Amino acid sequence: MYLKNNRIQIDPETWLYEPGRRADLRVDPEQLEPIILKVDDQLLSVFNLSAGGLACEVNHLLEGQSYQGRINLPHRTQLGVMFDASINVILISGEIARCRFIDLKQEHVDAIHRYALMCQITEIKESKK
Repeated sequence: MYLKNNRIQIDPETWLYEPGRRADLRVDPEQLEPIILKVDDQLLSVFNLSAGGLACEVNHLLEGQSYQGRINLPHRTQLGVMFDASINVILISGEIARCRFIDLKQEHVDAIHRYALMCQITEIKESKK
């Protein structure tokens, strides 16, 4: 789920919907600055991200398993942020692993919110050109 043209958009391919679940704002990474998740020395592309979790490549991940990883949030207009995070793979659908963060620190939640905001600001500025 993401904000586009002041309307909430839901991409059913990369968003996990659970009735009654609080929806976190999901942001798609910028094409030029992909979000990278490193798990077990493997680099995985992240398709979208929120403070609650992420959707990434399946690669070697198994449904129901938990993993320790390192996330890199780059952004061309701000200094990038890198942090460690534990994830739990909730659902694997095709080539997409939908994951939930486990006990994410508040400073990392804030970093994700700042990253989402910067991506939205960049998108708005580029749409006005």
